[in-house]
Amino acid sequence: MNARTRTGKRRAIARIAGRVSYANVAATLALVVALGTGGAYAASQIGPKDIKKNAVRAKHIKKNQVKAKHVRKNVVKSKHIKNGQVKAADLADPEASHRVDAQGEPAFGNGGQSDCLWLNGEVVIPDVNPASFFKDADGIVHLAGVPRAIDGGGGDGICNTPAGDPSDTVIFRLPAGYRPRHLEVFPSGSSTIGLNFVAPVGGVTVDGEFVSGGSVFVSTVSDESVTTLDGFTFRAAGPAAGPLGSKQPAEISLKAVRALLQ
Repeated sequence: MNARTRTGKRRAIARIAGRVSYANVAATLALVVALGTGGAYAASQIGPKDIKKNAVRAKHIKKNQVKAKHVRKNVVKSKHIKNGQVKAADLADPEASHRVDAQGEPAFGNGGQSDCLWLNGEVVIPDVNPASFFKDADGIVHLAGVPRAIDGGGGDGICNTPAGDPSDTVIFRLPAGYRPRHLEVFPSGSSTIGLNFVAPVGGVTVDGEFVSGGSVFVSTVSDESVTTLDGFTFRAAGPAAGPLGSKQPAEISLKAVRALLQ
């Protein structure tokens, strides 16, 4: 290598060195890292403003990858969804029915002293629904079943409706979150039973005795009384709901109710 060639190389190196800075090196390293990690660096910098409107389509999204946490609250509305695109399979299933007296579920009433026992009525009427309930996605509680009452061996030993003691009339009690805001009244389809009631979240006073909130009870009861809950629905009260908008629970008289039914 002659002197002229060496001088030319030294000048070229000097020109390159004069252009190298910390920023140049950092930018080059960042590019190498981004390419080596499949564009992870670049992807972390992409925001909504970097995506052209209507550029991302369904074919670009891997199945089942977009979850509820990825959707900004109140952003996706009905107008954003094309008619017919949301199928039944895309919606969450309603909760399973809660069967009364099953393990972990509310128990049937027993009159308070095991003198009036409530149970399912399939022995009397084959293949009827068991006493059960569930709440749908809209907060509507659905009741079902054909419960019946039989005389028990405790207390006074009979199912009756004495004044001042409505405990024999209570079929079962709905748990918190499934109780109505107001007293619910349904026909029973039985001349003996008269009416079915569901006590509001704050409870109700019946013939001077308090009945706890959520109690499903009847106006009159005797041995082998049968009623139906099939098809009865009501909206569950919110978590802050009080008893009928007052500090005191409402009062009803079963005697007056029975007089209305005559």
